[in-house]
Amino acid sequence: DGLKISLRNIIIESENVDKKYDLFEYKITGNGNNNPFLYPGDVIKLDYVKNNVVINGAIKVPGSYEYKEGETLSNLITICGGYNNNADLDKIEVVRYIDDLNKEFVSVKKNEINQFILKPYDRILIKPKKDYKRTREITVLGEVVNPGIYSIEDNVSIQDIILRTGGYSRYA
Repeated sequence: DGLKISLRNIIIESENVDKKYDLFEYKITGNGNNNPFLYPGDVIKLDYVKNNVVINGAIKVPGSYEYKEGETLSNLITICGGYNNNADLDKIEVVRYIDDLNKEFVSVKKNEINQFILKPYDRILIKPKKDYKRTREITVLGEVVNPGIYSIEDNVSIQDIILRTGGYSRYA
C-alpha cells in the first residue's frame, strides 16, 4: 500500500508552540479549527501515517481511518458520515489489542460513545438492528396483468397474490 503522509496529525510550530491539526476532519466536517492560517516563520511538521482504526457495520462510510490520539468514537462516527438507519447503538463492539497477540472485546453503549477514547488498531463494529425493516417478497412472473416483486405477509395464498397482480392476462 505504500507510505502515506498523515492528514490527521499535522503539527504547526508557531512561535515555538506546537499545535495539532486534522485536515481530514476539516475536509469532512468543515470545522475551521482544523484549517490553520499560516504566518511567516511557522514550521509545518508532517509525518507518515503510523496507526489506523477500522470501522464497519451500520455506518455510512466504513473503512480504515488514520488513528488520531485522543479521538472519541463519536468523532470517528461523525467523520464516517454517521450511522445508517439500521444501526443498533446499544450493540457496538470494539476489538482492542492489548499487545501484539492478545486482544479484548469491549462493548460500547450509545451513552458511552462521546467518552470512549479510541486506541491504535481498534476494530469497531456497529451492529445492525436484527431484522430491521426486513420484508419477505415474492417474484411473480408469467401471464399475469402486473408481473413483479410483491411484499408478502405470513399466511398469504397464491390466489391472494394473483389478485394483487391484477389477475391473469388474456394469454394465461
